[in-house]
Amino acid sequence: MPETWKVLNVRVDGTQRQEVLDQIQEKLTQGGKFYITTPNPEIVLKASKDRKLKDIIGQSLIAIPDGVGLPIASKFLNMQKFRSKTIRKLVYPCQLLLCAVIGRDGVVRGRELMLDLFDVANKGKKKVYLLGATKGVNAKALDKFESEYPGAKVRGSSGPIITDIAKPLGRLQEKINRDAINQINKFRPDILIVAFGCPKQEKWIAKWLSRLNVKCAMTVGGALDYYAGVAKLPPKVLSRLGLEWFWRLAREPKKRIKRVVNAIFIFPWTVFKFKLQTQV
Repeated sequence: MPETWKVLNVRVDGTQRQEVLDQIQEKLTQGGKFYITTPNPEIVLKASKDRKLKDIIGQSLIAIPDGVGLPIASKFLNMQKFRSKTIRKLVYPCQLLLCAVIGRDGVVRGRELMLDLFDVANKGKKKVYLLGATKGVNAKALDKFESEYPGAKVRGSSGPIITDIAKPLGRLQEKINRDAINQINKFRPDILIVAFGCPKQEKWIAKWLSRLNVKCAMTVGGALDYYAGVAKLPPKVLSRLGLEWFWRLAREPKKRIKRVVNAIFIFPWTVFKFKLQTQV
């Protein structure tokens, strides 16, 4: 079973990819509904300020750590704590730096787990529905899926434009939302991939899962963009070093700067302050 971490009071499950897959396949066999979330440092920051999002992540079957910042933060928060404020200010920065060097194990990237689920669907002749991304990206992802996973059945749509509380923007989007739900229920997929971005995708699943004829739902953020080939994957060496943020920033500086600042600067500082203020 995964080891549950608490990062800024948000649940994250420390686990290995194969353990996640084994648990998902077992649940698919048993029946019932469940969902998987993919928190990264930016999502944890949002969830620490959004009780609804935090609860949704907390109630997921698995909340995989999609980013090196989370295992680092977990190890840091669980290292020895001190009563003296002076000692805290001296020792905690050293602890954080040490964890940044040695604490990178345990990352399960959402885009990689998504491909693992596609493989599970292909081998088990299951159904997959891809919901979200732009129409062009969704169509490319569907075409690629059909050619790469002939043993599985796939359908999809870009779905509605929704707010951060999962409310469709206007009557047209409400109709698109209803149509997507009807299509999903008619298709009855084993696996539903939701790519609306955080917190929209998490709140959409929480709102509609009970009315959907699906077994497993998973949030994937921008993973369909990578799968469709619209966004280029970072080199593996950068992924291993935890430097995917640098790759994304270099390719799309205007789009990525705020997210990179949150993940690389705001998140570590927030985690540091959280431990500094925690009473022993």
